[in-house]
Amino acid sequence: MNKRKFRKLLATLVVGSSFIYLTAVTFVSIPKSNMDNAKVIMGFLLGTALATILGFYFGDSDKKDEE
Repeated sequence: MNKRKFRKLLATLVVGSSFIYLTAVTFVSIPKSNMDNAKVIMGFLLGTALATILGFYFGDSDKKDEE
């Protein structure tokens, strides 16, 4: 597996798991004692992981490897 395929596979897995987690947090009831943990994980996934992936693929970073 080359570098580009691995990056695309990893990005797909992170985005997919983020949407699954977001759906689960939205529709499954969470105990009050675990609500803070759920919010921290959601903040990390949406604020860091997805933002970095979107910035990489829709920014200028991905185009440098095509040259």
